[in-house]
Amino acid sequence: MTKKCIIMIWSMIFSVYFCGCLINVNDDAVLSVDSRNIKFQKSDYGNQIGNNSSVSMSQLPSANGCIVRMFKGNYVIDYDSLEINYLCGRLGCSHSGPPCISRYSIYNLQSYENMILCKNADLSYTTIYSIENNVMKPYINLEKDVEYFIRYKDYLIVVSTNNMLRVDLKTKEVLEINQKPGLVGNINCYNDKIYFCEQDFYLYEMELNGSNKRLLAKQAVKPQAVDSALYYLQIKEDNRNLMRINLETGESELILDNVSGSYNVSGRDIFYITEDRDGIPSLYKYNLDTSEITLLKKDHHRLNLYVCDNSEWIFEVVETDETGTGISNPYINAIKKDGTEIVKIEP
Repeated sequence: MTKKCIIMIWSMIFSVYFCGCLINVNDDAVLSVDSRNIKFQKSDYGNQIGNNSSVSMSQLPSANGCIVRMFKGNYVIDYDSLEINYLCGRLGCSHSGPPCISRYSIYNLQSYENMILCKNADLSYTTIYSIENNVMKPYINLEKDVEYFIRYKDYLIVVSTNNMLRVDLKTKEVLEINQKPGLVGNINCYNDKIYFCEQDFYLYEMELNGSNKRLLAKQAVKPQAVDSALYYLQIKEDNRNLMRINLETGESELILDNVSGSYNVSGRDIFYITEDRDGIPSLYKYNLDTSEITLLKKDHHRLNLYVCDNSEWIFEVVETDETGTGISNPYINAIKKDGTEIVKIEP
């Protein structure tokens, strides 16, 4: 029990400090919710940018709704109406506790075909679960504590306690592809290669079978591969710089300095958190074409931010005040990507 608690604590620390606070959402499953279907975007790369709903800036994107986790449970927000519903479509369900899928402590949501794959902190640390037709069941037991995984095409890339595994989703064959990776945090797959940072803050590239592992950068965290470019945060003294590597030429360049929180590349914009002149963490947008910087929201609450590629909204979960103390009525801010509007959504 002590071992599992330590692993969970380290995973939370690594998620917040190393991986940042933005969640990006994009994939290709269908999940029945209330009277409608949540349809996920089709992506040849699957979760290519390390989409992970257990870190604070993340994405599990869908065509018409975003899955959001709160202390109260798991919800779906409709992009158009901003209506919020429990992540459950069972008739007569009270949503008061398990087996309602909205009430489990589920993390690391990844979609594949007609199901959602996830971790479930309430049930097992070694098992990856599937959600299909509002029912959760074990998908595969890896016999070792699972810290983090992503789905890429027909594979899961999984970080366990002391190694990295590749799970074939069609055959469930498990292949060890990396030993003792440390706390990897965000993993990316792009063009049939894996990009990840280990605990030594080294950024690596590796083939899907674990071969040809090579060092790309030092003092690096939170890689994100987008359109033949690999972004990452470079740790430099007390600051973090957002860097970009051209994966075709190998050339590296500085994109933004002083990114004190996290970032997410979505289309031609980069959404990131940094402190303003008064030392207040705030959400900004940087346009890659014009280099224009727009303040979207001052005083970010340092909890989950969901950036959805196919929506005009960013969703910010607010469950604490500025001191980090929990509030009695948590809510969600829908922040328009052009900075013109913020809508409060209450579950």
